[in-house]
Amino acid sequence: EDLKKSIREIEQSCPVLLSEMDTVKRQIEEATRWEESIDSNVNRGADSDASDTDAGGDTITEKKCTLEKVERLLSKGRNLTLRPRSLVRLQNRIERAHVLRRRIVVWNEARNQEDPQNIKFIATLIKEANKVDLAFPELLTLTGVHKKAEEWMERASIAARTTISLEELETLVSTGESLPLNVSDVLEKLQKRLKQAQEWIMCLSEIVPSSDDNIVWLKRFRNALEDSDSATRLTNILSQGSRIPVDMNCMKLLQIEIDARNWSMKARPWIPENLQSTDETGVPQKRGKIDDVEEHLDRASTLRDRLWFSHEEKSQWVLDGESELTHMLEMAEAWFDKYDDVISYDNRSKKKGKLRLSISKLHAIAQEVNKIPLNLGNPATRMNRIYSQAETWINKYYPLVKRCGIECSYMPPEAASNESIELLTIVDLDEAVSDADADIPFDLSEVVEMRNILEKGQEWVGKATAIAPADDAPKKGWKEKHSLKEVSDLLEKAPSILVDIASDVDRLITVRDTVESWRILARQNLRDIISAFNTFQRDRSTTNSSNVTVPTSNGGIKPETAQTAPNVELQVSDSGVTETSVAESTLIGNGSKTLYTLVSDFIKSVKSMIIETPEGNVSEELNEAISWFTRASKMIDSASEVFDKRNFTKLDKTIQSGRKLTKFSRMKEIAEDPTLIYDLRESWAAVVNDDIERLMELQRKRDRFLEWCEHADEIVSSSDKKVSIGTLNELEQQSAGYPSSSDVVSRVRKRANDAQEWLKVAKELLDSGGKIPIEDAKHITNAGDKLNITCNEYKTLRSALKATRSWLLKVKKINGGKEGQTAAVGVTELINEHANFLVTANDEFEKLQQTMCGYCICRQPYEGFMIGCDTCEEWYHGPCVGISASQAEKCDKYVCIRCNTLKVYNDNISTIAAVVRKWSSATGLVKARTADDQRYGRKTRQADRDYGKHKETVEKYKVEMKFLQQRIGASQASPANKQFVGLTKEETSLLEKIQKAQSSADTISKRIDGYRAELIERKNREATENSMSSNLKKWCRMIKKEILAPVTMAEADSSRPKSELMSPPMEKAKTYAESLGINNILDVDTVLNSLKILCWCLTASEALARKPKVEEIRRLISHSERSYFKLPESKCVRMLRSMSSRAQIWQSKAQKALAGVVGGTDKFDLDFLNELMTFARQIPLTMPEHARIWHTIQDGGSRYCVCGGPSDGSFMLGCDNCDKWFHGSCMKVNKEVGEALTKWVCPSCTTKVSQSVLESIKAEQKAITESKECQPVQPVPEVKPVEDISPHAPSLNSLWPPLGLRGSQKAIDAFGKVGDSDDEDFVAPPVNRYHLVVAAQNAPTSNPNAAAGSNAQPRPVAAVSSKLPINRNGVSAPKAVNNSLPAPATVNQFLPAPVTSLKNNVKAAAISLSQKKKPLGNYPGTLVQGKRNIELPDASMASVP
Repeated sequence: EDLKKSIREIEQSCPVLLSEMDTVKRQIEEATRWEESIDSNVNRGADSDASDTDAGGDTITEKKCTLEKVERLLSKGRNLTLRPRSLVRLQNRIERAHVLRRRIVVWNEARNQEDPQNIKFIATLIKEANKVDLAFPELLTLTGVHKKAEEWMERASIAARTTISLEELETLVSTGESLPLNVSDVLEKLQKRLKQAQEWIMCLSEIVPSSDDNIVWLKRFRNALEDSDSATRLTNILSQGSRIPVDMNCMKLLQIEIDARNWSMKARPWIPENLQSTDETGVPQKRGKIDDVEEHLDRASTLRDRLWFSHEEKSQWVLDGESELTHMLEMAEAWFDKYDDVISYDNRSKKKGKLRLSISKLHAIAQEVNKIPLNLGNPATRMNRIYSQAETWINKYYPLVKRCGIECSYMPPEAASNESIELLTIVDLDEAVSDADADIPFDLSEVVEMRNILEKGQEWVGKATAIAPADDAPKKGWKEKHSLKEVSDLLEKAPSILVDIASDVDRLITVRDTVESWRILARQNLRDIISAFNTFQRDRSTTNSSNVTVPTSNGGIKPETAQTAPNVELQVSDSGVTETSVAESTLIGNGSKTLYTLVSDFIKSVKSMIIETPEGNVSEELNEAISWFTRASKMIDSASEVFDKRNFTKLDKTIQSGRKLTKFSRMKEIAEDPTLIYDLRESWAAVVNDDIERLMELQRKRDRFLEWCEHADEIVSSSDKKVSIGTLNELEQQSAGYPSSSDVVSRVRKRANDAQEWLKVAKELLDSGGKIPIEDAKHITNAGDKLNITCNEYKTLRSALKATRSWLLKVKKINGGKEGQTAAVGVTELINEHANFLVTANDEFEKLQQTMCGYCICRQPYEGFMIGCDTCEEWYHGPCVGISASQAEKCDKYVCIRCNTLKVYNDNISTIAAVVRKWSSATGLVKARTADDQRYGRKTRQADRDYGKHKETVEKYKVEMKFLQQRIGASQASPANKQFVGLTKEETSLLEKIQKAQSSADTISKRIDGYRAELIERKNREATENSMSSNLKKWCRMIKKEILAPVTMAEADSSRPKSELMSPPMEKAKTYAESLGINNILDVDTVLNSLKILCWCLTASEALARKPKVEEIRRLISHSERSYFKLPESKCVRMLRSMSSRAQIWQSKAQKALAGVVGGTDKFDLDFLNELMTFARQIPLTMPEHARIWHTIQDGGSRYCVCGGPSDGSFMLGCDNCDKWFHGSCMKVNKEVGEALTKWVCPSCTTKVSQSVLESIKAEQKAITESKECQPVQPVPEVKPVEDISPHAPSLNSLWPPLGLRGSQKAIDAFGKVGDSDDEDFVAPPVNRYHLVVAAQNAPTSNPNAAAGSNAQPRPVAAVSSKLPINRNGVSAPKAVNNSLPAPATVNQFLPAPVTSLKNNVKAAAISLSQKKKPLGNYPGTLVQGKRNIELPDASMASVP
């Protein structure tokens, strides 16, 4: 391939066709053709030597390439001019084939010399042949031998592990002996097993001669087993043969024959010939169970299946007793098949009836089953038991069967020849049938016929008894009616009944005669009832003609007559007329009987009759008519109940049922009196028609009530249109005549009452003249909406509420504003607008007031996460103080930077006071030095104890070290030796402990030495102080009098520091110390340093009370970092540095963002500037870049001037020629001159205007400048902006003097009463609460801006929203109202500040003094601090010094 590539390159580069190149190409083609012949003729190359590792004969025999053919190809390749790589591989392959060939020849010669190799050697040769992959004759011979040997080894290995047949074992042994290989390790095992099998067969042949016919051999085995000795020997031989792992046919036959002998011995007792004999114990043999016999025959089939003979040969081998058992089983199966329906019958099945059999059939079944010599189990036992029960029954009731005329072919032997002629009774028949049903599960034919006779007699007697019961029969509460036809039919059937029924026939005849007599009397009673109905109708018509009806209050009617008619009112029960209310005392009708009495007597007589007659059928219709009269009378008398919805259907049904009463068609005519039924119906029809008219009048009144209800319900239930209160009152008046139980009436009255109550509340609320909270307005208007009413008061409240809601929408809109000044003006307008509303939104109004309040150091409104200080209770923005919500959750207590600064201030005051007390009192020095001695003693004693403890530990470890010195030298075992060479782990650990304890002891020893040096130094210092004690006392009295506790306020004001530098009295104290020569004393140096720290803390507190400037914070940090004084590293300094660092980073970004580009016209990145403004809200400092960015954003980010800077709020000049704007500082024109100029031209326009114009501009500018310089400088009064001072910041007036005036309680607590330690004779007046209150009134306010009318803003309301952040103590933070981007100027300066009343100041001071604790601030309501509820003072209170 490389040569081909080179030729192609030469052809492309050489312009001449070279003859040598054709020669080389021809040589390449010859080599290529040779390699192709190698690839096509040789299946595998030398490169595949390692790929084929399996040794197998199939691989060799299928080779297509032989060794001779490859040698011919090799000779051709050697003649080539070029030498391919495959030629070398082929040559190596042929050499390996010749080596293998020689090894195979050597093996073949050794085999012929009876020195065979094992199979592993042959496998190695085959594996090598697979790698060479060439065929030759010797290899084919070797492959055949190897394949044959592998097959034999595989079968022999299986045979050695398992049991094989004798013939297969003989074949394996003969084949192994003929192999030309050494397989003795497996062959010897097989030969040994074959020998054992042949010896066993010889022993068996000595007892039973062998035979080629298997059947003959089995017979010989059976004959030999009949002899007990031979049977024992054969059993032992079989046991020996079972231990030989060879499968022999003779052993199988012997085992089968022994099993057959055992089978026959078990079957012998079941054979019929042996059933009469007894067993060894003398007990007679029992019949074999059919299941056991079947199972035993199955075992015989199993023994037969173990034979490997043909079917004919197997059939010739029969076991002893097998044919007898088979015959017995066939008999049993034939019996089962014949009587399967009888045997399988289950009398517990209710779906099928009982099986019917005759007694003769049962006798035949029992005889056949007893002939079978087998125990057939439950079927045979059941059939014998049933036959026994049937035989017992027929013996007992055979005479009764004969009297019934039932044919019976079976006659019991005990039956008497003479038959009785007694009459049949139902009792005898019922007893016989019951006994048969209880004892016999089948239905005997004789029992079935007897049951039919019994049922026929019982049916007749039952009907006869129901019609004419016997005298001694029990009385029943309800009797069924029977017809006269039923009585006649029973009398006709009486002759066909076989049982005795003579008494029943007599009773039926008596009943028939009684009914005929009653019918005559009933027709006469009905005529009397007709006459009574007619009389009743005439009397009621006469009475009603004089009635006058007047409406009642409840909408019904009340009859008023001159004489009240008798009221006939019948009370009807389910069974008929039962009682009367008034009618029973009024006589109507024929004779002295009333209508009720006639009807009642007739119905009672009908009930007493058990035979149904045409006259009796009239009682049902008559009962219905009387019942209807009662219901109709109740409805007419109680007319108000007709308006009840439950009685609507009742009234309609009563009218319908009354109309049906007039058209009765169910009554049939009586043949004996055809006009009776017609006269009766006509008599009550007149009464019914009169009551129907009255009921229809009530129905019309009800319909009018329903129309009113529909109209009222439509008005009351309507939700689309409001209902006026006048309409409801009118409906209430109309409902006066209707019952209050009606749902519509009750709803109308309730709705009207609710409307009147609502109107009363609304009038009271409107007439009160005060403001209405929006919650109350919503509540009452919602109540009006629920009532769906309208009136003038409702409209007034609705319009007022609508105005307030519109105001709330404006509040929501202004809260989303973007500019602080616009938002502030809008808030002011909303506050003023809210004052004119009738309905007020107090919560939102308070939120608006809170938007004007400032929090935190930045003095901005609430926004985002806020945290409250646990000391001063001021709220701080988390980003401003560098605390996140997660960090706030972890800290238990948060103290703000103001409180930390105040703590440093108070600590230094305590330090100065301690030094002054030490030198200004008689006992102060002794107490101070005693305290130093005690402190020193505690330190030294603790050090001595620690030193002794560590020394004991060292000694204990040294004792444990002694056993180590026997193994290692002293140099190695020394604790000073740090290289523990050759020691175990335990020894090394011990030495490390010794070193550690010794090191601790040395450290403590050095500490003790330091304490001793400190003691010496302190003694020397005390000696020096003692020598200068008088000067120190003088100096400390001067510090106490002029700085710590001056006598007058003038002295206190003069000692107050004006900046972070010391005041003149402080400088005087320093100079005085130098003059006294005590400036090097430690206490003096400590006091002077503490005074410097007090100045720094006062300056820091003043700056942090409002939003500080970044320059102020950096100046404080620089003073704390300089060596001017030694400020302890406190949290306040770290927080100042954090704010300054964040401000510096922001300022650098802002300066870079506002950097000008000379000649640039692209606008500033407003998105980035807005991001900077957002980040600036997280820095509680006033930075000049903040205002510049705000002006740039307001201007749209345009560039001006030659510098390419923004319009950042600084003074700018406008060119009168090009209308471009330029910074005054860039043009070197100040604001005073620029505002005085009438015209100005930029530098780029100087070439575009005339020279005269330029000269006039320059002259004007020069004149203005000179006039400004000539005019004397007038002092401009400095107007300080109104600053937002935090009401929670410490008051500077309360902080100085540090301990108050000398007569104050604070100074007395620090130094004692005046005169105890002072040289002056000043005596302070007595201090009481009145003086303190007056001092509070006359003292300056805590807020520096209070004199200007400013006051502390109210604290935020904690419960503004349910979704508020919570500080660590559970106090809810205020809800943000205005999250808009603030303008550089604070929002508060646009609103007038409220004035604090003096009364509230005095009240706050009194509370503070009386409770002797710090006031909690100006929170309204109750806040949760820790786990206590603290009731806070009113929001209007202001703090006092």
